Amino acid sequence: MLNFHKVIAEDWDLNLLLGTSAEDTHIQANSLRAENFSIPNFQSINNAENGDKYLNQVITDKRLLGVYGEFRAGYKNLAFFSVTGRNDWSSTLPIQNRSFFYPSVSGSLIFTELMEKNDMLSFGKLRASYAQVGKDAPAYQTNTYLFGPELTIGGGYRNAWTRGNDQLKPETTTSMEFGTELKFLKNRLGLDFTYYQNNSKDQILQPRVSNATGYILSYVNTGEIENKGFEISLNATPIKRDHFTWDMMLNFSHNKGVVKSLPAALPILYVTDVQVGNGKAASFGNGNFMGLSGSTWQKDADGNLLLDWETGNPLTSTLTTTPIGNREPDFIGGLTNNFTYKNWDFSFLFDFRKGGDILNGTEYLMTTYGLSKETENRGQTLTFTGKSLNPVTKEYETVTREVIATEKYYRDIYANNTPFFVEKVNWLRLRSVSLTYSLPSSILKRSKFSKVLLLM
Repeated sequence: MLNFHKVIAEDWDLNLLLGTSAEDTHIQANSLRAENFSIPNFQSINNAENGDKYLNQVITDKRLLGVYGEFRAGYKNLAFFSVTGRNDWSSTLPIQNRSFFYPSVSGSLIFTELMEKNDMLSFGKLRASYAQVGKDAPAYQTNTYLFGPELTIGGGYRNAWTRGNDQLKPETTTSMEFGTELKFLKNRLGLDFTYYQNNSKDQILQPRVSNATGYILSYVNTGEIENKGFEISLNATPIKRDHFTWDMMLNFSHNKGVVKSLPAALPILYVTDVQVGNGKAASFGNGNFMGLSGSTWQKDADGNLLLDWETGNPLTSTLTTTPIGNREPDFIGGLTNNFTYKNWDFSFLFDFRKGGDILNGTEYLMTTYGLSKETENRGQTLTFTGKSLNPVTKEYETVTREVIATEKYYRDIYANNTPFFVEKVNWLRLRSVSLTYSLPSSILKRSKFSKVLLLM
């Protein structure tokens, strides 16, 4: 790393940094397993015949090379500008894509330096930045491998669960940020506001693929995801006396994640194979990044519930790709209060969250097992009104049907309407409380300690 520094006419402060880096990562994981113990309940690797001992070793090697530079300029401690650039070469990407470059540029202006000093606005700064960040793939995802020899299927080899992708490209995130920092009343009141927009292209994720391909998972570049939002931080000192001070800080943020595009013609992307019933986390093309998908009761274009002509039960959609919720909260935040009296310091933090959907898996399982409060009316009659296809006239008619709330109804009809198990998340909770006491300096004069805190 090389550093250059030059001051010109006491007005300009210039800095230049040039460097290079090489990073090698080696991970070795060993696992040893024994089966069919000779002495029951005696757990030891030596308590088994050699044919019942299995050793597995996984070695991962990765290399990342990079060159980078940064130029910073400051003018009279009121205006600042910087530009950076970095190029990396990664061993985890295909040869044609393993080199990737990403720059950044930022600037700020302390505009209160151009104003007369006053007690109302003590400090004011405007800032803006544009930056790109590159990211490589996990190791060994460009090739497809075989496992074996297999002992459980009579020998031979089988495909790995994950299909290789020799066309992987580096992931790129581009961000823009605008903000301001203001302090009022001799720094007794402060405001920090930031608006940002992040666009991640070619995100490297491992979704499920069709089992017809012979594999279960595959790392792919997943199109573009956009995050927009803002962050607000307010700090204040309502009371400041000789021996007592009260400081408080409020943080508040909102983010909206949208999938701008998905690879090929995918309408939905599952980043996990975990699901409860027919519900699972999903990202929708031109929709929510942190969405929820599931099956629903069918409705017509006018919103009328569709009923089975014979049974009267609501018809359940066979599709599990219907958007049924968004896991992203409307906003989150925290409020910190800190009280200082002489050597005592007392602080506590509240955090809060508004909105965001969750799939209540506990409620789903209790319903299918008949343990939920919703199933207390088993055996009673339910009434549904909606549209139903008359098998004789082949026309949809408005009908009212009565259905007995049997075990089969809750397990096969009710439980397949996944929105019944989606709930909003709101909370206000006390996150932490702390009380500290600083021992007086007079007690520590003859000791080697300058300060001792007692935490409670």
